[in-house]
Amino acid sequence: MNRWYMKPKRFSGKLDLHGQHVFVKFSVELSKKGVAKLTLDRMPWDMSTKFIADAWGEQSKAQRFFDFTLTGEARDGSTFHSTAIIISSLKPFISDTAPATMMPTIWCSECKIILPGILGAIPSVTALLRGFDCIHTVSADCRLGTIELRGPMTLKASEKELLTGALLIQGPPTNVDFDSWRSEVDGLFKHVRSVMSFARGARLVAPIVKTVCNDKTELAVRVVANQANHGSGAFTPFGYAPIFRQAVASHFFETGRAKKIEIAIEWFTMSAEYREAKLTSAMTVLENLLTANLSKTDLTLRNEKLFKQLRNTLLDAARLKLEEFGATKKTIEEEISTMLAKLEDLNRRTLKDKIYILARRWGVPMDGISEKALGNAKRARDLIVHQGQYSPKNQGEDLMVHVRLTRELVVRFVLAALEFEGTYTSPMNGEHGQTFARLQPQLDYLEQKAKV
Repeated sequence: MNRWYMKPKRFSGKLDLHGQHVFVKFSVELSKKGVAKLTLDRMPWDMSTKFIADAWGEQSKAQRFFDFTLTGEARDGSTFHSTAIIISSLKPFISDTAPATMMPTIWCSECKIILPGILGAIPSVTALLRGFDCIHTVSADCRLGTIELRGPMTLKASEKELLTGALLIQGPPTNVDFDSWRSEVDGLFKHVRSVMSFARGARLVAPIVKTVCNDKTELAVRVVANQANHGSGAFTPFGYAPIFRQAVASHFFETGRAKKIEIAIEWFTMSAEYREAKLTSAMTVLENLLTANLSKTDLTLRNEKLFKQLRNTLLDAARLKLEEFGATKKTIEEEISTMLAKLEDLNRRTLKDKIYILARRWGVPMDGISEKALGNAKRARDLIVHQGQYSPKNQGEDLMVHVRLTRELVVRFVLAALEFEGTYTSPMNGEHGQTFARLQPQLDYLEQKAKV
């Protein structure tokens, strides 16, 4: 199998740092993992390269790498440009019979390569996806054009870190400026990758984005973290079509239902080896969604002015009681200061209430999730956070029950935010083909609770 996405290509150009530069020759290759490997030719160690050696020495003192700029042009007209070049080693060669030379080892976190294209090629943008499989090519139409999601039916173990899938769109539509269209495509691709990361339960990364335009091919390459093993996704490769189409559609909603959904999804797809980490991570995602999408009034029991009065009354009572205990003035002030910080928690609405408030407003079905189960999951999380371990009174209690319930809640909230309706794989019970249908907004939970 060919080991390259782009075979080694020779360039001539210059290496620059803060206005000082030296002319260099180098080669660039792109691996099937989407990683750029750069190799500099040997160069003299003299006054022309002294700034490189000086910078290398300063890096050790500053305890950080300096970003060099490397540019070059190949014989066929291809160009290379990067402002994120790091030198990790000078690799000096010193001899009594020949001038000293160096062959610095360089590493590139992002770069741009422009290659000669095919005459008359249709303008397009393709995000090359690492370790992605998709049973069927799926597509969706939007005002930017038709976007396709591609991948092999199955992945071998050796292919999980290779470029196997792609997000592709051709365009722009008639009478649409390419640059503005290209900018919008970036936003669309970012949103779709985020939603599909949620769907598969693992981050969907695109180390290379290829743009074809004006008989040229541009490759934007960046370093991304290695793909983690598949998590427990809410969709399988057999069922990507409906969630993919909703991902595309939701990008164009006039007002997004959920704020900061990408942050929640990023947390949701983080790899966690231990059950305790799985629960705290899932609960963090849930808390993030609730806090970002509820108002201050929803999150607190009393407005700030009223609670301040209540808090001061409690502190005054505590101060009097501490004086009765015979505490010193210094001790009283220290303890009152500690109480002041903790009293803020008294005005925070419970997690259960926050869940029900948002669920009613978004039409999230809560069937199969009892208040008791919610309380047990929160207590399990609190044990882990405050004691550093999970040690329930009931030794037979399974922590994964709480993990699955919390992830189920996150899945339902995200699906509601995307206005998705259809089937998904439930993290709570693992059943395939579970139906998700949003409910009609109901009487506000706070209003209903006040009537009871």
